[in-house]
Amino acid sequence: MLKVVIVDDDKIVREGLREFVDWKGMGFEAVQTLSSAEDALHFLESNEADVVLTDIVMDEKNGIDLVRESAKQNEQLKFVLLSGHGEFNYAKEAFKLGVFDYLTKPVQFDELQETFEKLRDVVTKEKMNMINHKLYRNARISQLLNQLVSNHYDLTHSKLDEMSLLFGGKSFTVIRLYITNLHSISLSKEEIEASLQKMISAHPYCYLFNNRLSELAIFASSDSKDRIIQKLSGHLEELERNSGAAVSAGIGKSYDSLEKIAQSYREAGEAITYRYYLEDEKFIDYEAMEKQKMNIYMPEEAKEKIIAFLNHGEFTDLQEYVRGMIEENARINSEDRSIFYDISMELLRLVREFLESRSHIDSITGEMEREFMYTVLKKQTAGEVMEYLESFIKKLHQSLQRSQNDSSHAIIHHVKKYIHDHFGDELSLQRLAEVVYVHPAYLSALFKDKTGENILHYISKVRMERAKILLKDLSLRIYDVSSLVGYESSKHFSKVFKLFTGMTPKEYRNSLS
Repeated sequence: MLKVVIVDDDKIVREGLREFVDWKGMGFEAVQTLSSAEDALHFLESNEADVVLTDIVMDEKNGIDLVRESAKQNEQLKFVLLSGHGEFNYAKEAFKLGVFDYLTKPVQFDELQETFEKLRDVVTKEKMNMINHKLYRNARISQLLNQLVSNHYDLTHSKLDEMSLLFGGKSFTVIRLYITNLHSISLSKEEIEASLQKMISAHPYCYLFNNRLSELAIFASSDSKDRIIQKLSGHLEELERNSGAAVSAGIGKSYDSLEKIAQSYREAGEAITYRYYLEDEKFIDYEAMEKQKMNIYMPEEAKEKIIAFLNHGEFTDLQEYVRGMIEENARINSEDRSIFYDISMELLRLVREFLESRSHIDSITGEMEREFMYTVLKKQTAGEVMEYLESFIKKLHQSLQRSQNDSSHAIIHHVKKYIHDHFGDELSLQRLAEVVYVHPAYLSALFKDKTGENILHYISKVRMERAKILLKDLSLRIYDVSSLVGYESSKHFSKVFKLFTGMTPKEYRNSLS
């Protein structure tokens, strides 16, 4: 729905326009009624609007003043003026300023409807053009997709409208690309992203977005899915030949509702984890895997406990917990050795993810993984498996102790990189701690100790530097800039911006000219 603001110093007129006009039927929402141009300017500085329906003659500042001053902060804002029969000189001046139309009082509802239906088409087309604006488009798509795959994102009707324009309203799937050796190859993640972006951009309604530290993700329309996978297969093979980059791809199921995107994303992530069991497969399709009923035996509760032990450095407790799992399953299924193998493989997967989050990428190489699997397969009893796993956990603990200082610096490096890559997303201390698998309090203290700076202050600083760049683009409204750098409230954004620069966003933009 497009947003309209009604401005008139006559309360009966403005409330009548809000209550008795079928705004919804024309594709609009009357978001605010205001009694003066000054109030309107204040409202528009920190709130989103598409159209202002305003009286011309008002006390102090008039409708012409409102048009002139609003244009300085939002060139896309459209105006429809209300004028009495003796006010045509004002209307003439307003047209020079680019107002869309004027209506005479008393307002005829059929004329108003005709004007706003035309206006709806014009604004919708301009919005589409704005979406296609490269800078805005790429940043906004990445932001929206990262928000969509988050479990905490509230999918409002206005966001659904915007996404329908971007994503074509078709069925889709999510593909996640995991770079298994990112820190030991010649190419940077940004270079890999750029090469993939060029390939993806040739397909309609397909977008690449930067989702995690060692990952990239693709939102693909179902129509393009098979073509994307075919092209991607050749591209990844070439990438591996030229740079040594080893990339595994997990493919989520296809859905026809944007509200299911997080589900497809999770499925793609789960599919990737099976790369340990399907060494020769570059592309692992969740749907095909589901049909084959590939179920690795380890309850979610057990996985969560193992992750918690790893995060808190409780390796003795981890050994005891894994021993308990093996012994319990040995009592229940003493003849089925495959269960011990499954538990071992899942432990390896969880340890690998933990190490990657701490930047110990080279701690477990592909050769070591194969040796681990081969050794476990040779074990004949639960006791032999447990003895080997205890030795594995002990060596893991010793390795982490030796590299603890390097790990701290790596955590800070990854947190900073994540902030720079995701400045437009929700960035809380809790979220950043989840990214690097540490406790929020530990991350906060570590960041302060290593950088001398509060982590939340650092987030704001990165966002304000990006905002200064975006404010140079006059096609972006201040509200748009606010949203692109991660602020739901443009009023709060303006307050933070002034704290960092000494100027409001509007003053900063004016200073550039």
